[in-house]
Amino acid sequence: MAVSRRHLTPVGERISVALCTHNGAAYVGEQVHSILAQTVPVHEIVLGDDASGDDTVAIVRELAADTDVDLVVREHSPALGVRDNFADAIAATTGDVVALSDQDDVWHPERLATLVPALQTSSLVHSDARLVDERLR
Repeated sequence: MAVSRRHLTPVGERISVALCTHNGAAYVGEQVHSILAQTVPVHEIVLGDDASGDDTVAIVRELAADTDVDLVVREHSPALGVRDNFADAIAATTGDVVALSDQDDVWHPERLATLVPALQTSSLVHSDARLVDERLR
């Protein structure tokens, strides 16, 4: 996941997540739960859905419905492809900090708390991924 500061405003004012999906119903619920469980609150999720034929969008809408997180859904048909889907989602964010997420990621609760302070000295930060199985082992 990359996190970048978009403007020259104080870090942490408003955090957006650009979450891109395609037929991710089997995975996206766990990822959205992990985004919503961050110890540093997320203010906005921009969902870029690339022509899913499953319940991906409905799952994200349902999980975000009872939260204070703004959800922006951008459904693309025909599909834009990974690069253009992320570009579109990032362009639609309104946060000072933008975190990128794939549909099958699962974030540690302290992920943003760890990465966002690094933006005080850099305009882009990233972290290593850890491959896990379906039980997160």
